[in-house]
Amino acid sequence: TGLIAGAAVVVLLGARVLHRRPALIALAAAAALPFRVPISVDGSVSNLLLPLYLVIAAAALSYALPRIFGDEPVDERERRPHLLEWLLAGTLVLYAAQSIGSLDTDTAVEHVVFFYVPFALLFAQLARLDWTVDLAGRVLAVLVVLALAFVAVGFVEYATRHLLLNPKVIASNQVE
Repeated sequence: TGLIAGAAVVVLLGARVLHRRPALIALAAAAALPFRVPISVDGSVSNLLLPLYLVIAAAALSYALPRIFGDEPVDERERRPHLLEWLLAGTLVLYAAQSIGSLDTDTAVEHVVFFYVPFALLFAQLARLDWTVDLAGRVLAVLVVLALAFVAVGFVEYATRHLLLNPKVIASNQVE
């Protein structure tokens, strides 16, 4: 429960910051995208995109709460969804409808909950941003810094012959 409370605080504070500076949604999403957190549930471990989910939740709240409480008028452009948004919504509904008759509904629900809905929310938030060359450049800079950091970690792992984070690769190397 402490972890959930901490995540809720992060999401609420993030929503406040992202409401004031919406361009940070793109930067935060780019920064959080490559990170997965191992979560153990019922004896199995899943590597979830938890940092990205927190960013998506904060972005969605930063958009929704002022409109729910009437603090902010709805812009006319927001009232008319674009064709791509309708297609995305239709795809989500179609997938959910066909998963009802699926033999593996658990996997279908996991896909909807952990991938389709969060990424649709992220798309909606990124689509409403005023993309400029400066914002795209800053997102690119975040991605380049992450790539350089990962390359540096790879070089260190190669030089020391010691893997830092991937237990599956470590276990398979011990077997072979």
